[in-house]
Amino acid sequence: METTKTCPQCAETIQLEAKACRFCGARFEVKTVGYCANCHEMREAGEDGRCAVCKSELLDSHIESALIPSAATPTLPPPLPPRKKSRAWAWILGISLLLAGACIIGGIIMSTKQTAAGPTPIRPTPIIASTRQPPTLVPTRTSTPVPVTVTFETISSYPVGRLVILSGILEMFKSTYCRTECGLLLSENSGSENKITIFVRVAAKGEDPSPNQMKALPDPFSKWDVVICLNDGTLAYIDNRITVTGRVCKTTDGDPCISDITKIEKEK
Repeated sequence: METTKTCPQCAETIQLEAKACRFCGARFEVKTVGYCANCHEMREAGEDGRCAVCKSELLDSHIESALIPSAATPTLPPPLPPRKKSRAWAWILGISLLLAGACIIGGIIMSTKQTAAGPTPIRPTPIIASTRQPPTLVPTRTSTPVPVTVTFETISSYPVGRLVILSGILEMFKSTYCRTECGLLLSENSGSENKITIFVRVAAKGEDPSPNQMKALPDPFSKWDVVICLNDGTLAYIDNRITVTGRVCKTTDGDPCISDITKIEKEK
């Protein structure tokens, strides 16, 4: 009984029961077959070596091996012939080189001619008289005028809102309404009838006044409770002479007064 077979793909000798060729990898269908006396025909043997159909004993059992055809390899189309490279770029490059050479030669010739003829004289640029008139200068006006020093007689001649400076004696008032501002009296001299009301900003209760502010009054109060912090941080009281800088205003009676006070100083 034969125990080997020849591989039909590579012609090498391999074992009969081999399911794959160890040389070329070809695959085989291997099965054991024999004659079944019960089925009266050739049958494939099962795992027990008997007829796979009726389980009867097989006669003349032997191994059959058949090559399993491999999947057909798709045929690739033949490669396309290589394209011929266009020579247009060669023509363009050649023409560009010719033009560049012509430009260089022309430049050299022109430079030689100019050197032989001498430098070209520079023509002066003509000066043309301008027909435009010079702009008219307009003086700049200050938006905020400088404060002007006034007296008790001249303050009424200035408009409301004008920034003024006035000096006088700080006096006690009979009654006034104090909240964010407090109206005090400024007299020209001691015992003088010329008096001007000035409105001074009031500090918050329980806090020391800042420069150009008045300390909040207690309830009730006396004239010794009137304390003003001057611009330099010192304090002024009733009967002291001071100078205030603020804007002209009008009372409900139409009399001149000073509000929006920005500076309170000792009289100089």
